[in-house]
Amino acid sequence: MSYDTLVRDIFETLPSEEQVEVIDFMLFLKKRKEKQSMGVKNTDHIFPFDCFAGGLGYISDDFDEPLADFEEYM
Repeated sequence: MSYDTLVRDIFETLPSEEQVEVIDFMLFLKKRKEKQSMGVKNTDHIFPFDCFAGGLGYISDDFDEPLADFEEYM
């Protein structure tokens, strides 16, 4: 059985909502591959502007301590 036949057979058994998801995923993969072939850097990450690329720097020792401003709410 060829991949074309296998994919078509599985695709046809899915409900229409899931067929749409499959198509969306296929388009995503195609777009990602096109970007890779053009040498575009992957930008599908949480920090779109690389604001933490160099690390967070300094975090104070009391970072996890409760803030005095919120004492009345605790």
